[in-house]
Amino acid sequence: MLAQSYHLRETNLNEVIRTSQKLGLPVKNVNVNELRAIPSKDQQNWGNAQPLGAANELSDKNLNNFLTTYFLRSEPIGAKYRKG
Repeated sequence: MLAQSYHLRETNLNEVIRTSQKLGLPVKNVNVNELRAIPSKDQQNWGNAQPLGAANELSDKNLNNFLTTYFLRSEPIGAKYRKG
C-alpha cells in the first residue's frame, strides 16, 4: 500500500511540475525536492539499496530530461476506449 501511495504522489508531483513548465510558471523547488526524495523512501520500503545517483544527477542537470526518462506520460485509463 505504501508503494502505491509513493507512486501516486510521484505522478501528481510530475504533473504539477510539467503543468508549471507548460504554463510558463516557475517550478517550485519544494516539488522537485519531494519528487527526488520519494524514490529513496520507496527503496527503503522495499529494502532495495540500488543507488539513485544517476537519477538525482540528471534532475540537477536537466529537469525535463529527468521527467521524460523516469516519468513516462501515458493516456488516462479508458482513453483508448473513448476514441472508438
